[in-house]
Amino acid sequence: LFVNPGGPGGTVVSSLPYYAAQGIGEAIVKAYDIVALDPRGVGDSTPVFCMTDLEKDERNDGDDEDIDTGDESPQSAVAAAQEDSRTFAAGCREHSGSLFEHIDTVSAARDFDMVRAVIGQDKLNLLGYSYGTFLGATYAGLFPENVGRFVLDGALDPSLSIEDVSAMQMRGLDASLQHWISDCATQASCPMGRSLDEGIQTVRSFLDSLEDSPMRTNDPARPLTENLAVTALTGAMYNTQWWPQLSDAYADAVRRGDGSALLDIADLMNSRNPDGTYADNSADAINAINNLDYEPEGTTDQWIERVNGLKSELPILGRYVGYPSAGLSAWPTEHADRQPIHATGAAPILVIGTTHDPATPYPMAQRLAEQLDSGVLITVEGWNHTAYRRGADQCVVRAVEDYLVKGNVPQNGLTCQ
Repeated sequence: LFVNPGGPGGTVVSSLPYYAAQGIGEAIVKAYDIVALDPRGVGDSTPVFCMTDLEKDERNDGDDEDIDTGDESPQSAVAAAQEDSRTFAAGCREHSGSLFEHIDTVSAARDFDMVRAVIGQDKLNLLGYSYGTFLGATYAGLFPENVGRFVLDGALDPSLSIEDVSAMQMRGLDASLQHWISDCATQASCPMGRSLDEGIQTVRSFLDSLEDSPMRTNDPARPLTENLAVTALTGAMYNTQWWPQLSDAYADAVRRGDGSALLDIADLMNSRNPDGTYADNSADAINAINNLDYEPEGTTDQWIERVNGLKSELPILGRYVGYPSAGLSAWPTEHADRQPIHATGAAPILVIGTTHDPATPYPMAQRLAEQLDSGVLITVEGWNHTAYRRGADQCVVRAVEDYLVKGNVPQNGLTCQ
């Protein structure tokens, strides 16, 4: 059973002990040899590097110049996004040669089939999360006859453009932040206030205050910037179990003027070690791979219209909507064509969608399950990113493990709480 945790850029080899001991159910671990294959450009598979650790710090602190903060014209923001893309690509070439031109998902899927053949398997079995569903669907489209038992959890729709993916993810994250605020507001000690509207305004004002006056932390050289605070807030949305920790960290910031706890969360999300090094190359890989997997769509006027629409729609994150097609338009390689994947002739493919997934919104899972000729949709009510793991709700655990271990295909449209 091949496992892919997502990203793109998520390392699998280094995560294998976790998946074997905690992540995957014991029944699956007993039934399968678990295979960890870092996709090309990732982890131990000749990792792509595009930035130094210092450059990553600067970028994470707030040098994302493709963000339209309202202080510059939209045309300037578009130009900044394009220049940032050129600079990033130049860094990839400087640090990794031509590797960044060859780490697209289609190539990675072909690598997976090569490894399947090398280890003597007639079929490839896969448990893919998030981007791992994109990789899995791509594989199924290329090699439907080699599809074994596939579970795609937290599905991405491979037919969507970068504009659609970006907008849907921003909406999902904003909705999750609002739910976090509403959940907190039921408690007397909530640092955001006692209502959703009050909480939105409080969080918005807090982030605005960091733009010109970053907050002190326990590291005098690293104050909490607006960008780092946004990283902490959005990153913690991926799992509701992190919400209490985020609320405490937010309370430290607004009540004591101490951004240390929020900085710690941001560093965790950015894979930054306490000594200033980075634990992996995920930030390099996700940018390089996405720039190969998607192509620009639309005109400058359409990009600006889209950003303006999302800015007015999203009360918390509207300010941080970027110009993804602008960056892609300046990327110096070819881009993949996005189109539906049917995988005609493939064995049943389980597609899991969580109704309020902040990163891969539920409609993506619906669309992927409909596209795949053999797609079987499982719906999970909830707010987390992805659903299946050891100790999760027994409904989804049974569905996944009965399929992977016994080959029992669940009913299409199964809904789990």
